[in-house]
Amino acid sequence: MRKITRRGIALGMLAGLVAVPASIPALAQDGAPAEISHRQSVLTELSSTGEAGTSRVFTQLNVAGEGPVEVVLERQSTRGLRNLGGIGRPSTDGDSVVWGIDATPDGVNKRTVATNTADLPVDIEIAYEFEGEAIEDPSDIVGRTGELTVTYKVRNNTAREEEIDIFNARQEPTTEMVDVGVPIVGSLSLPLDERFTNVRADDANVAGDGRGNTVVNWSMVLFEPLGSFEQEVSWTAQVSDAIVPEANAQLMPVSSESFPSLPNAQSAYADTFAGLQQITDGAVRIDMTMIAIADGSGQLLDGMNQIADGSGELADGLVQAADGSGELAAGTGEASAGSRELASGLGELRDGAGQLSGGLGEIDAGANALSGGLGEIDAGTRQLSGGLGEIDTGARQLSGGLGEIDAGTRQLSGGLGEIDAGAEALADGLGAAAPGAAEIRDGLRALLAGVGSPEQGGTVIGGLTELRAGLADIGTPLGDALAGALVSSELRTELIAGLQAQLAPVLGEDQAAVFAPLIVNGLTQAMAEDFAPQFGAGFAASPEWQQGVLGGVDLLLAGMNRPDCDRSSPETCGVKQVLELLAAGQAELADGLKEAADGSRELAAGTGEAAAGSRELAAGTGQAAAGSRELAAGTGQAAAGSRELAAGTGQAAAGSRELAAGAGAAADGGVALSDGLGQIDDGANQLASGLGDARDGSGQLAEGAGDLAEGGEGLDDALNELQEFGTNKILNDVSRAGLQPDRLLKQAQAADERAKAGDGLPYGTVEGADASAVYQFEIAGVGADEGVSTPVRAGAALLAFGAVGALGMGVRRRLI
Repeated sequence: MRKITRRGIALGMLAGLVAVPASIPALAQDGAPAEISHRQSVLTELSSTGEAGTSRVFTQLNVAGEGPVEVVLERQSTRGLRNLGGIGRPSTDGDSVVWGIDATPDGVNKRTVATNTADLPVDIEIAYEFEGEAIEDPSDIVGRTGELTVTYKVRNNTAREEEIDIFNARQEPTTEMVDVGVPIVGSLSLPLDERFTNVRADDANVAGDGRGNTVVNWSMVLFEPLGSFEQEVSWTAQVSDAIVPEANAQLMPVSSESFPSLPNAQSAYADTFAGLQQITDGAVRIDMTMIAIADGSGQLLDGMNQIADGSGELADGLVQAADGSGELAAGTGEASAGSRELASGLGELRDGAGQLSGGLGEIDAGANALSGGLGEIDAGTRQLSGGLGEIDTGARQLSGGLGEIDAGTRQLSGGLGEIDAGAEALADGLGAAAPGAAEIRDGLRALLAGVGSPEQGGTVIGGLTELRAGLADIGTPLGDALAGALVSSELRTELIAGLQAQLAPVLGEDQAAVFAPLIVNGLTQAMAEDFAPQFGAGFAASPEWQQGVLGGVDLLLAGMNRPDCDRSSPETCGVKQVLELLAAGQAELADGLKEAADGSRELAAGTGEAAAGSRELAAGTGQAAAGSRELAAGTGQAAAGSRELAAGTGQAAAGSRELAAGAGAAADGGVALSDGLGQIDDGANQLASGLGDARDGSGQLAEGAGDLAEGGEGLDDALNELQEFGTNKILNDVSRAGLQPDRLLKQAQAADERAKAGDGLPYGTVEGADASAVYQFEIAGVGADEGVSTPVRAGAALLAFGAVGALGMGVRRRLI
């Protein structure tokens, strides 16, 4: 049977993992749409006990688009960097790897390998037992026969403490520290040949390949809250002529976009929390209902006690009423006789009350008129007081504002005074410098004359124009003509004069007169001897040069002379136009500054007077406001007194009218009273008889009300205990139960955020690219020279890939 090496099968599996297709839009250098995917695969060799050895990182880029694209991968490993996809290699800049790719719509692949220098997010420890005895050196197992147990401990090292805010089901917050790691899932698998029998492995997929070989595979979720940061798995088998088998682990960072269990778990936690909130809301309503029932039972109990107390008092009262009814019957007879005398006196009272009511009515009308007038005066004085108060406030604000303006204008006046003094000094200085200014103007004019125009020979522009026209004669005559122009005494004289005028303000007239001829003569002589002949010969031999020189001369002419430029924007003008602007400009600053200083002094004087006037206005309005307030207070008191007077007279008048009416009614009622008391006397005798019967019934009512009150006390106690130990406890327990699903939800969300931020990637990636990573560990075996057979390895690989697919291990990091 043909066998392959461990390294070969690992590279094949790794290539399959790297080649997962995916893309996200990016832009090429020319702005055209492009798609870039970036796959990082770290392959690490482990010893049979888990110590890390050689570790390499494989990178694959796929760029689809049109035209050149430069891809810069930052924070990369460049140690031992090699191109796996053809000739050549990418360039490096520090820890950056740069690819220049001519992209096509079908996509261009670039693959590299380098030594891995990044920390591994996962480590694996392996322990061995043979016949129940711990084995430190796995090589001691080779060749033996017996029961072998191998344990793998896989640990996610990315966990870190983070502070999160969680809520109970009543939305009451609390803060906790939880471990948040990068979500990592994967599988660990190993092949066992026919030497291994009776294979037992908890929580693993154990499958046969039909040839007597066994493949064992575990799926792992190495992050909380869906799994744990550390998982331990083991297998046990009977082995003859033992070897230590190889194993392989594939682990990937995932996010909610690539691992469906993560968003499903978050949704489940959120639904659980929402359900507990609904239960809590129901418990709150039940608890509030129980409180209301308990309150109602208390009120019912109070009512029962009141009924019991009242029925007893009723019984006692009826006894007293029965005794008093006899006395009432005797008294009503006497009252009937007196009522007849009362009816006679009330008739006389009715006549006097009518006269009193008429007089008090007139007094009431006058008091009401007085109260109304004083009320209007009081309202007017209050409006006056308020208006003067507002005027006083405004005047004070005006005074303050004018004071600030006065202070500001005084500062402005002082500053402009200083400017005025400086302007006068400047004017004196300009007067003293007038001869120098004349020389500057003369120099500018001379420079303008040297610049000239296209029609003026012997000037810069004229010479350039003649040079442009003479370029049609190609060859040596061009060089001779150029040399002749350069050594022309007329041109030199103009150039010396212009340069001397420019140097004079800097070096002084004497030094400028010395250096200007030296600079111009030396420059023109060197150009005539060296540049002109070479220029003529080169110009004759190169049409491209001719066109370039013509273009250069045109640019020089355009830069020297632009008669149609916008003179308000000097950057659009030529040298000649700028010199004309300089020659025409003269300063008028001193007169303007003096006028500004004079005006500021007048303004300062005016604002000072305005400020003083505003302060006097504020003082006057303040006094007026104070007087208006005193007037308002006096009229208010007068109005209040008039209202009290009107109220008193009104009451007196009303009382007199009521007295008159009452006296009349009393007179009429006196007669009716006499008749009624006769009827009362008859009823009092009947009441005395009925109260005797009521006295006997009230005793029975008091006894029943007492029994009812005792039963109400028991009901109130039971309801209070049910609310305290029943509904209230349920409410608190359900509310606290909401902390756990919210804690799990926040922990899962924090882990997902780390994944989306790319914390699981070993190296940097491309902005806008679809990036993923896989960590593969090859665990070495002991005792097999060439490793296990191809079918066994193939079965292990297929089972591993099946587990990876089931877990959704295609992590994507979308960089927006």
